[in-house]
Amino acid sequence: MKNIANYHDLFIDQLRKLHEVELNGQNAIDINVARTNFAEVQKVFEYSPEKCSENANKIEKRKLYIKNMISNCSKMKVREELKKLGLHFIIIDLGEVEVMENISKEQRKQLKIALLKWGLELIDDEKAILIEKIKNTIVEMVYNTEETIKVKLSDFLSKNLNHNYNYLAKLFSNELGISIQLFTMSIKIERVKELLIYGELSISEIAWKMDYSSIAHLSNQFKKITGMSPSHFQHLKKKRRTPIEEIGTPNNIRYKVYHTC
Repeated sequence: MKNIANYHDLFIDQLRKLHEVELNGQNAIDINVARTNFAEVQKVFEYSPEKCSENANKIEKRKLYIKNMISNCSKMKVREELKKLGLHFIIIDLGEVEVMENISKEQRKQLKIALLKWGLELIDDEKAILIEKIKNTIVEMVYNTEETIKVKLSDFLSKNLNHNYNYLAKLFSNELGISIQLFTMSIKIERVKELLIYGELSISEIAWKMDYSSIAHLSNQFKKITGMSPSHFQHLKKKRRTPIEEIGTPNNIRYKVYHTC
């Protein structure tokens, strides 16, 4: 039987492969294969006889919550900074990272400083974490749902975050000065802009895909957020988009994000 060091190397290798697959946004089949391989190695690693007798080396997962980690570029920056600190990790969700060992105060301090230069923020406050989860859940719903979005927003958030919607809505508006509904509308409009720029769908097809009741409904919300109609936006030479991480950010607290990827 392989010794514990070999199991550890295999475990970390599979963890890295899973991370790379998810980071690069590969198809669902590749992701599921990577997850299955990781789960099998993890099972062997956690229950091997050698592992049980070596409590000192037992892996304890530590979850980190990172504000504004909602794009592949930001995920890449988080990955780079964690690797610099020699940490084993996996990005498990928007804004969430699972680290496979204890993090010292000094490492945490270094990570916090490093992330800030990319417009990212390591957060500890429970309310701040929940607000970030609300934002990330909405972004996930709008951007990563292949089918038309037919679910009621309040039900979707309550189910995914295990909180009463009224509590979530009040917390969100009190802390950010913007309602969940307006934030969601703004995120959807950014997604509509993206689809318009791609040019693969007509405005009516986009309205259906994004669950607007009609083209007029889409146009009204688009104009409310941007001050122009979707067709006007289509004809602009420079089509301006708002970075997702800036939506819902109070006007007096702006994070300067340096995108290099």
